[in-house]
Amino acid sequence: MARDLGINIRKRAIGSFLEWDKFDQAVGGREQSLGTKLHQTMRSAVAKRAPALMNAIWKFNGYCSTLETLNKPEWPIPLPEPLPVKLAELRESPLLMEDVWISKTAGERPRWLVEPQVRNGIRAFLKTDRCVEEQRRLTTSAVGLGGNSAPFKQHWLLLP
Repeated sequence: MARDLGINIRKRAIGSFLEWDKFDQAVGGREQSLGTKLHQTMRSAVAKRAPALMNAIWKFNGYCSTLETLNKPEWPIPLPEPLPVKLAELRESPLLMEDVWISKTAGERPRWLVEPQVRNGIRAFLKTDRCVEEQRRLTTSAVGLGGNSAPFKQHWLLLP
């Protein structure tokens, strides 16, 4: 139940964040401006959905505390962490995007789940991999833009 509720919260929260972004862009002048009536209608629609999201978050946090009290140290079960109650904090929280399966695992917990250093190492490896891909793409683009010329090669070699 906690997993399904977490997925439901994620869908609702992302939808809410996208609505607020669109609303803020229109108010800030980046998008087409809204008329007064449309502005009020959109604002009231967004405000109507907020209590349902907040109730779901409180229910999920209740499940988290119940699971924490029922959990025994010898059980290798990863527990979900409570979500922030304020929407601004929820938007910045990585907990919103994490799925923790509530089921027994055989043996020890995976190191990436337990140790923050391993997670940081995996993220660094993936970031390095993306940098290598980007360098290949830029090299291909440079060759397409006349990268075989001598001045271009001199500038390219000066880049760090």
